[in-house]
Amino acid sequence: GVMATYADLCDRMVETDGEIRADYETRTSAVSGARQQFEAGHSGDPRRDAYAADACAFVESVVSQIPDFDQAVQDLLDGIGKPYSAVQKRWKWDAAGNAFVVESLEWIHQRRFCIGPSFDLRLIDDGDSVNATGWELDPALWIVHQPRSVAGFPTRAGCLRPCAWPWLFKRWGFQFWVNGAERFAWPFTTMKVPRGASADVRAADRAPA
Repeated sequence: GVMATYADLCDRMVETDGEIRADYETRTSAVSGARQQFEAGHSGDPRRDAYAADACAFVESVVSQIPDFDQAVQDLLDGIGKPYSAVQKRWKWDAAGNAFVVESLEWIHQRRFCIGPSFDLRLIDDGDSVNATGWELDPALWIVHQPRSVAGFPTRAGCLRPCAWPWLFKRWGFQFWVNGAERFAWPFTTMKVPRGASADVRAADRAPA
């Protein structure tokens, strides 16, 4: 269930393959760039509906004050490619509203998590210490996006997993092509002459062998 090296591999694929990066950003940006809309629930009870409307207005007000909220959504969508993505909520006391509100959302890299024995996501590195079995995530402190695109162990999910072998073979093939082109097709020819060499010396160096 340790995901450190796999998370690094996913980052490597997105960073080094233009086709993967373009498709990946297209998919995530389509969601993160969508218009935000807040709607209160309707139960048919006027008193409950009035409370729901006030709660909806409060949530919209709090979300609008969170810096880089759109970036946090983009970070959470990284769970599409990897099996999960999580942001940590930082709370503060709002004296005006007489309530605790979310001050900021901090994305935590996937390599700092593991999959527990019950298929639950656990934090193994909190920045100060490391726990091999991981700590359970407090729902009050975390927002987790863990899509289940396929059944089975959570590490099998993520659209970047089936890209690993094609990415590796493509990368090897490109390296072989560059090496072959350099050696047999279009080698770079260089020559050096002493500084201040005469025109005759330079002409002799340019002459074909």
